Amino acid sequence: MDNGRASKPIRCPEDANAIRFHPSLPFIAVGGVLGTVFIVKHDEQTPIIRGSYRDKAKKGKGRKPIRAVDFANNGQSLITSTADSVVKVIDIETGAVLSRLKAHEAPLNALRVISDIALATGDESGKLKVWDLRQGLRQDGKAHRATFEEHADYITDIEYNRAHSAIAATSGDGAMSAYSLRETPRKIDNTEALEDAINCLCFIKGGSEIVCGCGQTGLRAFRWGSWGEPAKTGPRHPPPLHT
Repeated sequence: MDNGRASKPIRCPEDANAIRFHPSLPFIAVGGVLGTVFIVKHDEQTPIIRGSYRDKAKKGKGRKPIRAVDFANNGQSLITSTADSVVKVIDIETGAVLSRLKAHEAPLNALRVISDIALATGDESGKLKVWDLRQGLRQDGKAHRATFEEHADYITDIEYNRAHSAIAATSGDGAMSAYSLRETPRKIDNTEALEDAINCLCFIKGGSEIVCGCGQTGLRAFRWGSWGEPAKTGPRHPPPLHT
């Protein structure tokens, strides 16, 4: 953005499946449907692709779509998840895969880096896991901190509430759940299931409220600590809300 004007559309060689802003630099990570991650510079009127990374060990149909991306290590690394349940840590300067982990049995659908020390991942079966990034994402299991199975359908989104040292996750089953990350991760509570899938969420007002985007019924807002009916409802976009 420059003086409030929108830059030109970002055009990548693959359809985008996931995006994430760099925490300090004018870069966007874009996960493609053919398994490529693109790093796009967006501080000028014409965005440019600064780099791209692809798993060279896999070719053609062996490449899985990038389901989610997020930056870690002060933006020096990128963490990706794919439908084969593998999480990778990639060095954004060299493109080298620093570590990889078969994190779930079911395909992964969402992930979120938490203050560069933890990672939350969610899969298509509704399972949510928390990992300690300081232990390294390896198959020895040392990084695993907790597993939660509160949802009956796929995890759609995960967000971090810094004010409460907690995360919230939404699901295709129409419910949202919250978990404290203080010391040992534990469940706080969950909402009643709505009649519609919740596709995404965002914390506002310093973490005191949560806005959820639903597939067909628009926006629903909840107050942190009040897990019953939504406190507010908003208008529905013409297409379903996904992010």
